[in-house]
Amino acid sequence: MEHFHRLRARINHHLGLAVTLGLVFCLVSLYLFADLAEDVFSNEEIVTIDLLLANELHSRATPDITSVMKFISLFGSQVVFVFSAVAGIYYAWRRKWLRVTLWALAVAGGEVLNLLLKSVFNRPRPSFADPLTIEQYTSFPSGHAMMSFIAYGLLAYFICVSIQSQQARIVVVFSAALIVLLIGISRMYLGAHYFSDVVSGFLVGGVWLAICITIRQYLRHRTPIETAVAA
Repeated sequence: MEHFHRLRARINHHLGLAVTLGLVFCLVSLYLFADLAEDVFSNEEIVTIDLLLANELHSRATPDITSVMKFISLFGSQVVFVFSAVAGIYYAWRRKWLRVTLWALAVAGGEVLNLLLKSVFNRPRPSFADPLTIEQYTSFPSGHAMMSFIAYGLLAYFICVSIQSQQARIVVVFSAALIVLLIGISRMYLGAHYFSDVVSGFLVGGVWLAICITIRQYLRHRTPIETAVAA
């Protein structure tokens, strides 16, 4: 009985820490997003930086680099949804129902949230006489940046909780971060988004990812014996 109480206390400690860290991350990211959004729509200095960077990238575009960037950009849209479907099927086959539910919540919820924010802010995309790509919807925040942060971040999280090697975890997190960063760069290079669009996508994506991970941690530790198999 004493061992059980110690185990319960340790679980509650880890759960409280996870929830606290998740809450702090969300609050900081939301503050940064709100501050960035205010600067963008108040025509602060960030708007000038957006325009200068967009024009500079467009002026240096070459056919070869454009092809590479279009390929990278796919990993923030079509590949994300295909990958999410495959991951959902895999976890369902492994009877990891909590992970299946979390995938659906993260991806579907993230997509709905992004469309909602786009409709609220309604920021036009960068405009060029000879655009490298034609996009629908509005610009702020970047859907590719947001969804890639959510999907690859969640994948990295699931992998990290499944392996013991600290070095391997670092490699996983670094790889996911690199993919997300390259996707953000590709969206700016292609003229689909401004710099602030991409940063805001990362911030909101980080908030939604933190919420989903915190929910998983809460459900997993609330009833550890019952949810261990499903987690």
